[in-house]
Amino acid sequence: MARPSKTAVEAAAAQTFARLRFDSLSEKDPLRYLNERSTQYIRRLETIADEARANQMPELELKTVAFLARMSPAYRTKVDVTASQLGLLKAPDLNGFSDTDLKQLEQADENTDLSNLNDRLIKEQ
Repeated sequence: MARPSKTAVEAAAAQTFARLRFDSLSEKDPLRYLNERSTQYIRRLETIADEARANQMPELELKTVAFLARMSPAYRTKVDVTASQLGLLKAPDLNGFSDTDLKQLEQADENTDLSNLNDRLIKEQ
């Protein structure tokens, strides 16, 4: 069986996509309107992806799946991958410091010389 030409496939896909009409929705409840509209977008994109797969159009399918992924909650989730969250940075152990040393650390500013305390911290770790 011969593979259909790209033009014929695109024409068939255009006819299929033309049949995918959106329902008219009431705009009185904005949240409901947005949820229903996004559901229709998802259904339409799924149909386009299925048609692209059936008609051997991998580029269109990939783009459609990418758009679908962007509409998912997983795409909008933010993950904290800082060094401290990954366990790469550890808080210094200040148990070996005296009260005087801790007060010096607490009251230090950019002009305070903390090199001796810094050396002790490095040695203890």
